[in-house]
Amino acid sequence: MDRLALDVRNLSLFIQSESVDKAIFEDVSFCLGVSSLLAIVGESGGGKSLLCKSLLKLTPANARLSGSAILSGLQTSIDLISCSESEMEAIRGSRIGMIFQEPASSMNPVMTCGEQICDALPKAVRADKILARRKIAEILEFVGFKDLNRIVRSYPHELSGGMLQKVATVLAIAGEPSILIADEPSTALDAVNRFELMELFQRLRNEFGMSILWVTHELHSALTCADGLLVMYAGNVMESGSVAEIAEHPKHPYTKALLDVEKSFREPGGPRPIPEEILPTKKRDGGCVFAGRCEFTKPICRNKNPKWESNESRQGWRCHFPLK
Repeated sequence: MDRLALDVRNLSLFIQSESVDKAIFEDVSFCLGVSSLLAIVGESGGGKSLLCKSLLKLTPANARLSGSAILSGLQTSIDLISCSESEMEAIRGSRIGMIFQEPASSMNPVMTCGEQICDALPKAVRADKILARRKIAEILEFVGFKDLNRIVRSYPHELSGGMLQKVATVLAIAGEPSILIADEPSTALDAVNRFELMELFQRLRNEFGMSILWVTHELHSALTCADGLLVMYAGNVMESGSVAEIAEHPKHPYTKALLDVEKSFREPGGPRPIPEEILPTKKRDGGCVFAGRCEFTKPICRNKNPKWESNESRQGWRCHFPLK
């Protein structure tokens, strides 16, 4: 990974509740290379979606962010965490596009899809009506739409889930961003639409040099399409590295457990989920967050939080007893 589009270091999000700061995720670090696809995987509730929204400062009013997220590609790099709201407004859509988990909730129900796509175009394109119409048609065709006039004239509620997801993708890339954040975009899609979405990701990378940060529960798709993996559990990054290395030699027991679950879908009697609690649960003031579910847990795992380690190939993990 020679050129970076985004460099995130020690990013943490706290939500204040009853004068107490609750950590949603802590000390998250990763690099997103130019034209690369990084998949963030893990079970629900791990902080993956809020991590993505934090990069665009789409967090609750009682949220507090710390750390840095350096966006490259301009003459001067900019820190997404410390930048002003006016600077962020210039970044949203034009530098970083986002496909939200619920496409309908991120669209205006009283505007046609065509009107909303037009609003998402770069200002110079939007100012020329003929150019804008041509650009809208190009993007709709690029994502696979056939009946362009119908889509342009339709309101969000008039489209199926698969079509709505495609329109959400159009809205995310209409501003010609260098980075696309996709927050579980394929959750409600059938197998055909999921395949088309994965194919679209590759085309965006190959034809436009777009970098993609992709949150997904579909580990099989991530292993097939992504360059790198970021494995999150309970607000912590447990492991990160290239897809090839993690798939072949996972270092963290949680990563291995996820890979075993994914493999069990194709085996007799599967799927076999990760057990909820192998060891008795106590109030956790320290220690590894996965200790209660880990088959390799030792006393130190429940009392001392493991440090982040890495090897020469940039594979990193947070475990006292990494797998061999």
